[in-house]
This record gives sequence, structure tokens and C-alpha cells, in this order.
Amino acid sequence: MSKKRRRELESVDLQLVEIYENLANEDENIRLKAARTLLLKICPDRKAESVDVAEILRRLIRGLCSGRKAARLGFSVALTECLSQLQISKAASAQKQLQTSEFVDILEQQTQTSGNVSGQEERDHQFGRLFGAEAFIKSGVLFDKENSSEISSRIFNLIFELAKKKPWLREECGWIVVSALQALTQNQKHTIIVQMIIDRFCEHGLGKTPEGLAAWILVRSATSDVVFPPGVWHCDNPLHTNERENVSKILREASAGIDQAMEHPAVTKKSNWSPKLHFAWSIVLAQLLTDAHEEDSELITFEDFWMDVIEHKEISSRSLHPVNQVLGDASEQQLRSAFSPNLMRCLMNQIAWPERYLNRVAQATTKTLMSRVERQPATSLVALRNGLDSFDGSLSFNQLTKTNIIERLITLADNVSLGRLVSHLEKSILRPGVQTEKLAAISRQVIADLLVVMIRSRQPAEHLKESTEQDINALTQKIFSLLFRYSYFHPDGTEKKPETMPNPAISVSTREMFRTRITSCLTCILNKFPDPATLVYNAMKKLHALQKPSRSPSLVMEFDQNLSMIIDKAWIMLKRVHKMASTAESNRRRMLHAFTLMYSLAILQIYNGDADSASLLDELELSYQKFVEHHGQHEQRGSEILVEILLSFIAKPSALFRRLAQMAFSAYILDIDNAGLSSLTRVLKIQENIAGQDELFDEEDEALDEGSNAASDRSSSGLDDEEMEGVVSLNSSGQEIKDLESDDATDSADSELIAFDAKLAQALGTRTANSDLKASSPDDSSMEDMGDEQMEALDEHIAKIFREKKKLSSKKAEKKNIKESMINFKCRVLELIELFVKHRHSSELAFELLLPLLITIRVTTSKLVVKKACNVMREYSRLCKGKDVPQQLNSETTFNILRLVHAEAMVESSNAHASACSQASLLLVKALVEQDWANLDDIIKVYVATQKSRMLNPGCKVKMSFFTDWQNWWSNVRPKSA
Repeated sequence: MSKKRRRELESVDLQLVEIYENLANEDENIRLKAARTLLLKICPDRKAESVDVAEILRRLIRGLCSGRKAARLGFSVALTECLSQLQISKAASAQKQLQTSEFVDILEQQTQTSGNVSGQEERDHQFGRLFGAEAFIKSGVLFDKENSSEISSRIFNLIFELAKKKPWLREECGWIVVSALQALTQNQKHTIIVQMIIDRFCEHGLGKTPEGLAAWILVRSATSDVVFPPGVWHCDNPLHTNERENVSKILREASAGIDQAMEHPAVTKKSNWSPKLHFAWSIVLAQLLTDAHEEDSELITFEDFWMDVIEHKEISSRSLHPVNQVLGDASEQQLRSAFSPNLMRCLMNQIAWPERYLNRVAQATTKTLMSRVERQPATSLVALRNGLDSFDGSLSFNQLTKTNIIERLITLADNVSLGRLVSHLEKSILRPGVQTEKLAAISRQVIADLLVVMIRSRQPAEHLKESTEQDINALTQKIFSLLFRYSYFHPDGTEKKPETMPNPAISVSTREMFRTRITSCLTCILNKFPDPATLVYNAMKKLHALQKPSRSPSLVMEFDQNLSMIIDKAWIMLKRVHKMASTAESNRRRMLHAFTLMYSLAILQIYNGDADSASLLDELELSYQKFVEHHGQHEQRGSEILVEILLSFIAKPSALFRRLAQMAFSAYILDIDNAGLSSLTRVLKIQENIAGQDELFDEEDEALDEGSNAASDRSSSGLDDEEMEGVVSLNSSGQEIKDLESDDATDSADSELIAFDAKLAQALGTRTANSDLKASSPDDSSMEDMGDEQMEALDEHIAKIFREKKKLSSKKAEKKNIKESMINFKCRVLELIELFVKHRHSSELAFELLLPLLITIRVTTSKLVVKKACNVMREYSRLCKGKDVPQQLNSETTFNILRLVHAEAMVESSNAHASACSQASLLLVKALVEQDWANLDDIIKVYVATQKSRMLNPGCKVKMSFFTDWQNWWSNVRPKSA
């Protein structure tokens, strides 16, 4: 038996084996490190043999045919760098040329398939040939010698044959060739190679393909030295008007109708649809968007191209892909063509549903649009007009897409563009594009909301670099003029023309909606702009101008002669106040601006139909005379009148008047005296019910006059009888007064239910639910003996009882609403008091607030009011430190307030009330000690008397924390006295 001959092992370079293994690693850093190591082996210093170099290149090309891990990526990088390294080696040029041709031979041999191979293996070798050819092109070895055209021809022939043989590789092959053309057209020395490539496109029948189209346009725009083959494109220009249909079909990958014009029509067809946009789009669009192209009348215009390709019936499938490039580079005129109705419909449909295929593309389109508008705010007008004029005419882009794209565009837009948009929106108000009044009201509300967004989005401090303050002023005037026109006026006289008459007509509810949007705009101006008085005054001038007799619109609301005289006088006063403010000094200007705002809003309230605003104008005039014309003469009731006006403002459930009251109060806060402060604190003492509301607004009837006055007297002294009983009944667990209110409400509801049950039982002739039903016999009921007439009378009687029950429920709801409004009113008053504390905390007058705040914390039934009042007390205590403590006090008055605070602390109440009392007491103590250290003796006597009362008087409920806080304060100041 013969022995089997052992195979001799060849010498293996283990380092190369490791390098080849690492080149296929999925980690990019490992692949690059392996490629660098391989380059060191063929560097000129190593003097590598040609046989070794050829073996390395052969092994790299074989690696390109492998689908293992990331082999193609790693081996293609290594091959490209190796070829580049060989190009700059010190070898003889003739030898190097020989080596280059040998490398091409190796590429052809190693990527050739023969015999019966599987489909996957064939595809791997075809990918290897494609990656290898790309490596040769990127390395530059084909373009370094005069006789390199032969080598280049071989490489490009491999690519074209591959594209012709395998349609699914055609786009990748075309991309490699076009990328090579982009580099070759930069140097005139390579014109021969460029000419060869164009000829090869036509020879292989790829001239009228997306790849051939892109290569033709690229070469034609880059150089004029290339002679294009005749008969392919009209005038050798694919973008000629005569080629409009062919270009559209090519880019849409439709071969029907142009196959006969091609030498090899079969190769123009692509096997599979791809969601990725072909690279030819970017080249064609870049050429169409150039200014030189637009000036040539014989070429396809961007508008025609967009209509043929994008506005196709298949727009919803792939048309969003090229939009990103257009949004980034197109001019404003081209953008108008790009934002077509069909495109907007497609964009809206894709954004609205996240599960759609093109949702991400649509989101990317909106981001590109935002970037363009941020870079060039003037382009926002095109996007906004097309975005608002949606395909259904409902201006509902945001509603349909469930986004805030329109608001974001308005925020980025400049003031000039928004001014033009306002004019466009006014046309939409007149002609909303719908026939029914209901749909027209919805469309007009969307427009009104956008106008509010325009005002809200303006940030003067940030936009002054891009637009002047005059632009902002002009924009606000234009917006208010539009809102005023459709809120307070209706077309009349010469405006009864078809093009100027609203269709459908503007309804009463729509006018009310416009008025609320005016209030919203004014609120934004008061909150954001540093000089709101000027903007509001300029807006009011637009309203006055519309009312002039020479103007055609007539007022919706008719004024009588007396009211007209009041309004005319108010306009004169407004103009005078604003004129004085323009030349006044800083402090006086702030006061006059406050009057400008108050006059403006009071006039506006008259136009809104508020009858009380007429008397408000008289009070404003009186306050103006006392504060401005006689400023410094200490006119009586000047501060009180102003505070009453501000209270009437904050009594309205409106953020606008709330903000106005705060601004006006801050402007005149240094002139507020004891009378004005008493007007504020008087509100805090009023009960939070119907009687309190009647007392506040002087609307009591005679039946409730005596009871209300008695309630007012009890409120001014502290607690009424019912509240005292409730306080005594509180247990030591610290139960809040809020529980009393809920118990009373429950008892009231039970009593109403019992009364209703009794009436219903009486009507039915039965016993009530609380009666002993067991005691009654079935014979007691006479229901069975009743006739039809009696039953009908009984039904009417029962219906009457239920109507009375409904009235009781409505009264209960009314009581609840009144209580909530009173609580909100008190909270707004506390906000004004907090402003006074922040600005006048170092004044002795602020001490007058302490006792009303403490009483409010104790007697109110609202936790919100308690929280607000405690915050004011806490802020007051925080601000009064060191030099900020009130100076030049009246010691006797201050000690009286201190004793009243201690008396308030003795009343049983919540922990919040006890803490506020302690803060108020220590605040007074600090002021007295700061004035004179000798006052400390009398202060100690007051605390001793309070502690003595706590120990001896069972009715004294002062908490121990009251004295703990005093001792802690004393321990902090005692070392300073030593």
C-alpha cells in the first residue's frame, strides 16, 4: 500500500494575512489602520518587487469580489491608495506604464466569471469589477501620461459594458463616470478622455438615459472643446425646448415614445423602481436654476420643466425628493412655480400621517424650507402664500398637517414680507373661496389668528438688525387697520362694488371674533414692546381715520349725539396727551404714556358697545387734570380716582386690562397716597359672594341694603358672627376655613333637596322620601282614581316644580361664578399691592397694608387669595432689610399698627396667618429699632403683653412660633447692640 504524498506548504506572510482579514472588518478605524500598514509594504523605501506588488494588487481585487462583512469597502480603499502610491513611486515611466496595463489585466482576469457559476457569485464578481474600476479612476493612474488614453479607454469600456449588460448597475456605473467627468473637465489636458467618454455613451446606446443626460449637461456647461456626436440631442443641447418631452420622460424613467430614437433601446430600461432619486436630477436642476439658463429663450424654462416632471400624475410618489434642492437654490420667481397646488397637497398628505412612506422626506423638506427662510427672510412670502392658499381653499395647512409650520414661517419672516402677506390675507377675507357662511367664518378666523401670530412673533430687540422700527410700526398699523375695518365698519357708499364687497357677508359673530383678536394683539404689544404707547396710538389713528366723514365705511354701531361728542372729545384728549409725551422728560413721559394707553382702550371699549366707558372717559379726564395739569399741587382725590379707574380695568375678565392696570399703576406708583391705597385694601375686605359683589359695584337693592351694610360692618371689624362660630368650632388639627364653606354648601344643597321632595310629594299626593312609608296603606293613594283632566293638571304642576328646580340650579351656578370672579378680582388687586410693595417698601405708607393683608389671609375662603397675600407679605419682609427699612417714622402710629398686628395674631386661624402675623410684627420691629434703639423697650413690652395674654386669656390663640421668631431675631441683632 503506497503512502499518500504530503503537500508542501508554501511560505505564507502572516502579517499580510492579518492585514487582509482586518480590511474586511466592520470597524472603519481597523480597516484604515490595515490599509496604512499595507501601504508601508509597497512604499518606495521598501523597494518592493514587481511580483510582490502584482500579488498584492491581485489579492486586493479578489477581495473586492467578496461579500464578506465590509470587505468591499476596506479593499477598495486599500486598492485606491496602493495605486496612488505606485503612481508617485520612483520607478521608470516605461516600467510604470507597463505595470499599469498589467494591473488592468489583473482586474479583468480576477473579475471574470466562467463556467457554471451561481447568480450570487456572478453578482459578486460584477461588483468587484465596478469597485475596481472606480479605484483605478480615483487613484489617478489613468490620467498621468500622454498614452494613458488607451488604459483609460479599457477601464471605461469595462464600466459601460457592465452598465449595458446589467441595467440594475447602470445608475452606479453612470455615477462613477459622471464623477470622473467632474474631475476631468477641470483640466484641459484631459479633453481627449472627456471626448472618449462622451463617444462611449453614444456607442453603447446610453446617450438618452438619465446617466447620459447628466454627463452631457455637465460637459456642455464645463467646456467647449468637446465635439458632441450629432443626432442625439437637438442642437446638441438636451435642455433645448424641442427636447422638453424627452427630458421629462427620461427623468421619469419612461421609455415609451423615445425608444425608436435610440440605437439600443433595450439598455435604456431600468429593471427595478428605486425610492432614491437619481443623481441626474441634481445636475439638471442646477443647470435650470442658473441665471444664464433663464435668460436664453430657446432653452427649457424651470416653470415648464416643473410642470412636466413634478406636476405629473405620479407626483405623490417621488416628487418631494427634488424639492429640497429647489428650496435651497431657486430664486423667488422659481419658488412660486415650485409651490404648486399639487405639490402642496402631496406635502400636506405626507406630513399629516407619520406612517406614510414619504413622511421623512416631507419633514426634511420643511426643515430645508425653514433654513432657507431663516437665511433669506424675504422668501417667506412665497412659502406663506402658497402654504395658506391650500388646494381646498380653506387656509387650513396647520390643521390638516397637525403642525405649526405656518407660525414658524411667520416668526422667521421679515416685516416687509409680512406686510405684503397682510394685503393678501385681506383679499382672502373678502373672498374666502367658500360659499357657505359657516365655512367663511372658519376661514376668516384662521386669518385673524395668523394676524395675532404676526404681532406675537415680532421681537423688536432682535429684529432691529434686519428691519427698522418704522417697519414694525407700519406692520402693526396695517394689521390693526384690517381688523378695525372688519370689526367696526361695514361696506357702504362707493365700496358697494362687487370686488370690494365680502362674499359671503361678514356675520355678527365674525365681527365679534375680530374684536377679540384686536384685544389679543394689544395684549401682545403691551407685554413685548418697550414702547407700547406709541404703537397703540398709531393703531388708534387708523381707527380714527376710518371714521372720518370723507371715508366710505360706516360704523356698525350707531352713536347718539351725546356719545359722539364724548368720543370726539376723547380723540382730542388722546392726541394732546400723546403730543405732550413726545416732548416730556423721562418720568413725566411714562405717566403720559400710561394715560395714552388708558384713553385708547377706553375709546375702544365704546366701539365694542360698553356703555360704562363713557363715564370712564370723564373720570380719566378728571384724573388727567389732577395728575398732569396740576401735578405737584397735591390735589385731593387724584390718587383715589386713578385707583378706582384701575380697579374698573382689572374687574374685567381680560388679560389686556390687567396688564394695562399694572403698567399704569407702576407709572403713578410714586404718587399713590393713603386714599388711593385705601381704595385697594377696601376690595380685600369685601365678602366673596353676591352681597360682596353688590357692595363692590353699588348695585344693592333695598331689600338687601340693611343686611349688606351689616355684613360690611362686620367685615371691617374682622369676622362676622357666623365666621366667629366657625372659628371657635375648629379643632387643634389645623383644619382650614375652606371646610366650613363646603359643609355650608352641602347643608344648603340638602335643604333644597328636602324642599323639592316635599313639593313633589305634595303634587303627587304621596308621602315624602323621609316619611314612614310602612305606615301608609295602598288605599291611601288616590292615583288610581284620577281622571285624564286631573292627570294633565298634575303633569303641568309637576313641570312647574321642575322648572323651579332648574332655577335653583342656575342660581347655584351663578353664585359659584360670582365667587370665582370675586376671587380673581382680589388676586389682581393683590398683584397691584405687590407692585406697590416692590417700589414703595421703604415708605412708611406701605405699613398701612399690613393689617388688611393679615385680615384677608384670615377671613378669605380661597386658598389662592391666601397664597397671594402670603407671597406679598413674604416679599415685603424680604425687601425691608438694612437701608431699605422705612425711615422717618411716626413712632406712635407705627406702635399702634404693631399692637393691632399682635391683636390680629391672637385670633385663632391657620398656620399661614400666624406666619404672616409674625413677619408683619418683625417688619415693624426692625423699622422701629432702625429709627431709634430706645424703641426696643416699648417693643419688648408689647411682646410681653401678648405673651401674658396667651398665658392668662383662654381666648388668645396666638401660636408659639410667633414668639420663637421674635427670639430668633433678637439673637441675631443682640451682638450688634453690645
